[in-house]
Amino acid sequence: MNRDAELVPGFYSETDDTLDLVLEPMEGVERGVVIRMSGYLDGFNVGFFSKRVEKVIDKGYLFLSFDLSEVNYISSRGIGAFTSFLKALKSRGGTIHLHGVRPKVLEVFRILGFLDYFNIGKSPEEAARGFRSGGAGEFPLRVLCPVCGKALRVPGAGRGRCPGCKCPLSIDRSGVVARI
Repeated sequence: MNRDAELVPGFYSETDDTLDLVLEPMEGVERGVVIRMSGYLDGFNVGFFSKRVEKVIDKGYLFLSFDLSEVNYISSRGIGAFTSFLKALKSRGGTIHLHGVRPKVLEVFRILGFLDYFNIGKSPEEAARGFRSGGAGEFPLRVLCPVCGKALRVPGAGRGRCPGCKCPLSIDRSGVVARI
């Protein structure tokens, strides 16, 4: 079975020694695909990466789940590519999900201030649930503090404090945030 012919013609026509990409269909998600990555993503191979993912988007896939469990390093230019994909997909009603992100790679997202822009989870199954539900009620969620308006990333239902105003908050299973 030739995945290239089934999913995106020409996707595997180019290769790069520093970054490998493999496409897989996303079970139960219409126009969804998992992109498994291994290697590293930096300024030298970001053009190769962008061209390949743009082929996927141009083919009509709107829900892209990136498996980063085998990515050892990502530069700011790599994160910039993800930001471009997210912008292109949101304008078409789609989105991206990142999963399996190693702590060192996650730290780059945090340092550059991009954790709040991306749905980052643990598995492609979590991504599929979020894609099928439109993201509503699926954790982790992005919500606003009802007191100060700070954007928060909520890992699950429960209680906590806003890091901005220190107000005690609760969040229910449907994603509703309330001041305690």
